[in-house]
Amino acid sequence: MLYLLQLPLLLDRQLCQLLQQLYSSSSSSSSSSLFWGQSSYFQTLLPGGRPFFFFFFSSTNEAVSPLMFCVLCSSAREPGQRGPGFSVVAYHYCQADNTYTCLVPEFHRGPAVRAHQLSAYRELLLKEPQLQSMLSLRFLRPGPPGSLQEGHAGAALHPAQRKIPEEDLIILIDGLNEAEFHKPDYGDTIASFITKIIAKFPSWLKLVRDRSNTMRPHREDITSLLRFSQISLDDVTDNPEINADLNAYIQYRVHGNRDIMNNISLLSNGRADPLVGSYLYLKLTLDLFQRGHLVIKSSGYKVVPVSLAELYQLQCNMRFMTTSAFECALPVLNVALASLHPMTDEQLFQAVNGGSVRGQLPWEDFQQRMELLAGFLIRRRDKTRMFCHPSFREWLVWRSDGESTDFLCDPRSGHALMAFMLSRQEGKLNRQQTMELGHHILKAHIFKGQSKRTGMSSSLLQALWISCSADGLSAALSSLRNLYTPNVKVSRLLMLGGANVNYRTEVLTNSPVLCVQSHLGHLEMAALLLESAHAWTLEHVDKSGQCALVHAALRGHAQVLQYLLELGWGPADPQSPQNHAGHRSNALQQALVGAASMGHTQRTVQMDEHDTLWGETDSL
Repeated sequence: MLYLLQLPLLLDRQLCQLLQQLYSSSSSSSSSSLFWGQSSYFQTLLPGGRPFFFFFFSSTNEAVSPLMFCVLCSSAREPGQRGPGFSVVAYHYCQADNTYTCLVPEFHRGPAVRAHQLSAYRELLLKEPQLQSMLSLRFLRPGPPGSLQEGHAGAALHPAQRKIPEEDLIILIDGLNEAEFHKPDYGDTIASFITKIIAKFPSWLKLVRDRSNTMRPHREDITSLLRFSQISLDDVTDNPEINADLNAYIQYRVHGNRDIMNNISLLSNGRADPLVGSYLYLKLTLDLFQRGHLVIKSSGYKVVPVSLAELYQLQCNMRFMTTSAFECALPVLNVALASLHPMTDEQLFQAVNGGSVRGQLPWEDFQQRMELLAGFLIRRRDKTRMFCHPSFREWLVWRSDGESTDFLCDPRSGHALMAFMLSRQEGKLNRQQTMELGHHILKAHIFKGQSKRTGMSSSLLQALWISCSADGLSAALSSLRNLYTPNVKVSRLLMLGGANVNYRTEVLTNSPVLCVQSHLGHLEMAALLLESAHAWTLEHVDKSGQCALVHAALRGHAQVLQYLLELGWGPADPQSPQNHAGHRSNALQQALVGAASMGHTQRTVQMDEHDTLWGETDSL
């Protein structure tokens, strides 16, 4: 698949090392604790050439990611034997605390790719600049499914297609539910994007993805979007292979450490149910035994945590001995929860100090706080920090009924600190930073309940904040990402702050923002633009002379067209209101001709003139 090859290709060993480091970071494990079990699932992934699409299912994401890693690198387990890892050609890992990993354009061009099976495609890309341009973010943001089809169709006719061996090749997608945290107001999530392209996959390309419900029972389930075969990792009681793998992992850890062996032998004399669960639960529990933090002195198994929530509670109690110790680390956790991207220690330091009024926190004190959080915020290869596991991240912000609320964090406070940091940043904010500032201002909502005291609404105060902090509000409103996958709430804030709703964009022959949104069929955005403009005029056209009405008609967006027709139109020339009716008639006729030319025939109207845009006849 052409879209898989935008990153430099990796050799098998390089990719496994890269992913091993990633998984070691996300689960706080070391390379020496990697366990290769779950071989029964590997055989399921080799259906002998039959087209298949699988997803691994788990009630949380605790067992799925290690399994995905084992599948990926299983080709290296036994020399001379080819496991499913040999067939894996691309891998993508969605992370809620890293926005770019959850967006469709970046997913379209960003998976880690192995070199040996798809080298013919890489050679094709290097020789064809046109195909490279199809894989650029500028081309992908307007419509990745279309670009995928165009790119794949171009490659299918090329001799390079025939060089790919006729054998099953696998794409792994991990953490797909995490991408739903960043579901756009318009456009696809990665899951919905896959549903649109899955039928275009060649017979030799397979897809394996995971699904986890996370800790919240009400979180949206995306299984219905993708009708895949299921491999459940939760069927502990009825599936002996799962039990065998769990027991094999326990034995693997027991034989490597005497402290674990002693505690497990005592536990087995009582009741071993607490140790039957996910791999993450088992690993964290056995780690506590190994480090001496958890000791069973008799058959009283009640001292053993029975859930991830209890494990995280115990870990935090051991790390933060006093309430004040946790309160010192709390701002760092709040910022990490609120940030859209992993941050370096220096960036976290700036954000924590973003809300300081009477002196800043010294760097030495901040480093001490980071040492306290070392096991919870893992340093990545690029020196940024990420949470040790998605389930821990969620535990910090949400608890089930009846659970302790100790160590509960406040992301709103983190959003406020992020907004303060961006507001005080030296130099101009770029378009994406301006959008992020608007996002954090809205999420922080620091002016809530202040309208009576200030005499101004909170929305107006937020608009004044962003207006005083950023210069490029109009450019941010018309940025490519916000045009094709607009954030409606942030766009409204930008308009209240003074963004020009008639700003000319870089697309569709420099069309105004309203023309682009009408072209895309974004009704809510079009209505918001018109509400902010108070009235719209026919002189706001692209370089071809097409107004918003014509753009909506050409694309067949009946709802947008109806909305524009029902509005009161301002005269094209306020000094010559007598020409208003003529301009309106011209626009209506241009829209009608445009719609008919594209085959949109929902409505017919009799008109007796040639339109002034294309000069077409009046028999419509």
